[in-house]
Amino acid sequence: MGSEIGRGQYGVVFACSNWGNHGSCVAKSVVPPDKRHWNDLALELFYTLNLPSFDHVVRIHGVVIDHKYGDGLSEFPSVLIVMERMNRDLYAALKKGLKFHVRIRIAIDVIQGLRFLHSQGLIHRDVKLKNVLVSWYSFCRSKLCVCVAASRHMPK
Repeated sequence: MGSEIGRGQYGVVFACSNWGNHGSCVAKSVVPPDKRHWNDLALELFYTLNLPSFDHVVRIHGVVIDHKYGDGLSEFPSVLIVMERMNRDLYAALKKGLKFHVRIRIAIDVIQGLRFLHSQGLIHRDVKLKNVLVSWYSFCRSKLCVCVAASRHMPK
């Protein structure tokens, strides 16, 4: 695992040069504080790992359970969620400045990502600038980060 590149409410994100055959990726380290959070995390990962691939949702490549977290003294192990790497989050992109047409493209990408999740019976519980990830190649594209933020929608 490489250097720390981000920190959020649910964990710390580290750079990875390679994982399996996926090339550049990131690993998000999450340590559930208690059994209820551990069970919630397991259920959320089950939902997101079983999603079909979609252009506007960040791909999760795999999950690693680190039982030696904290020298094995922690009651609950660390969970490393390995996912595709994007250039930056939307918060950082907006601080650098984005043209109007790029902002519209990002808004459309986010809406398409949310519609896809809803079509799969999931809701994103934490849509915010830090959970919209942006990449620039020949043009700007954005994706929703759904790990540890998706839950099953149960219609009444």
